[in-house]
Amino acid sequence: MAATTDNKSRPQIAVARSESEKQEIFRFRYRIYVEEMHQDRPDADEKNKMLRDSLDDTGIHLMMSVGGKVAATIRLNLGKLTPIPGPLREAYALDRFVNFPAEQISITSQIIVSEKWRSSNVPAVLLGATYKLARQQGIRFDFCHCQPFLVSLYEQLGYRRYTDNFVDPNSGYNLPLILVTEDIEYLRACGSPFFKLATQHPSSAKTALWFQHEFPDYAAGSPRAGMTEDDFWKQLTQKLHQIPLVSIPLLKDLTYDEAKKFLNVGTVLQSKRGDKIVRAGDVGNEMFVLLTGAVEVRTTDSQDSEHVLTTMGQGDVFGELAFLSAIPRTADVVAVADSEVLVLTQQFFERATKAMPAVTAKVLFNMSLILCERLKNSTDNWMAAVADAQVPTTLEQSAE
Repeated sequence: MAATTDNKSRPQIAVARSESEKQEIFRFRYRIYVEEMHQDRPDADEKNKMLRDSLDDTGIHLMMSVGGKVAATIRLNLGKLTPIPGPLREAYALDRFVNFPAEQISITSQIIVSEKWRSSNVPAVLLGATYKLARQQGIRFDFCHCQPFLVSLYEQLGYRRYTDNFVDPNSGYNLPLILVTEDIEYLRACGSPFFKLATQHPSSAKTALWFQHEFPDYAAGSPRAGMTEDDFWKQLTQKLHQIPLVSIPLLKDLTYDEAKKFLNVGTVLQSKRGDKIVRAGDVGNEMFVLLTGAVEVRTTDSQDSEHVLTTMGQGDVFGELAFLSAIPRTADVVAVADSEVLVLTQQFFERATKAMPAVTAKVLFNMSLILCERLKNSTDNWMAAVADAQVPTTLEQSAE
């Protein structure tokens, strides 16, 4: 009996084949996105508490279960079976891959992990199983997209950025990513857990060479690839035109070494003019430091009129309130020029708190000062508006 119980408690990966198994996945998806993350999903089936979309009909659904309960799921759509919707074709720039038949292209999506298993290796294991399945099907390019706070995870797996970011109706600002499944050398260089799996399948160097020729700016992967702490610090200094200790209020009172270590695992995103980096109503999993360019903080009133609350420039921090309080973001943040932002995630702060608690305490204190300053400015602006409008502030004034 003990051995049986142990086996049941171990994670098990399987392909959902029956309709009842797929519905279990759709209910799991609903619990995570709608009930836990409070996302407003137009495709939600409130009555049956399920979440499904058009790609589910032709998707291969893998699920990891523990003790008979779903712990994580992932969906793989093979190009030969799936008519890819127009918006997704455009977001993934699939027109640039027309020389490759649909049989060699796939899309990975709906990667969902229950809270208990998010800090484990479950996501990597599930993606590894998906990679193996994709290679068995002859896939050369696998596409996916994710929010900024997940970029570093995917890049560690071997995915690369390769085209412009876009806004997903359900999840907000996203980055398209590509996995060149046969680029064994790149998988080795970035330390991908897929590397050993890749060596077990026949590969053609032509695929990697084609990608390098077609997307030369992205062939090396992450802008951080191969950078040391000193290299990254020099890059930030060049972008800000002065050392980050001076330019970024978040780093006030940190030493040179403390600031270098703290920023070392940050993710740098390139945003085009007009990109909505933060969307009102989304739950925040990251905060941003503006390195180059400019952004506007905008809000929309009940008449759908848009108002600019403030403009931010180099070194400014945004998205920190929702990041700290886990409440929906209260305004849009839109790039008004081509910009670069440094992304700091909640997972990063958790690791930093354990590894360097004193440094993280300084940063959080600086963040509180930033919030206080913004509250003061908001109050001053409100009081000025009251004075300009000559709004009565006492009963006597009202009586007059």
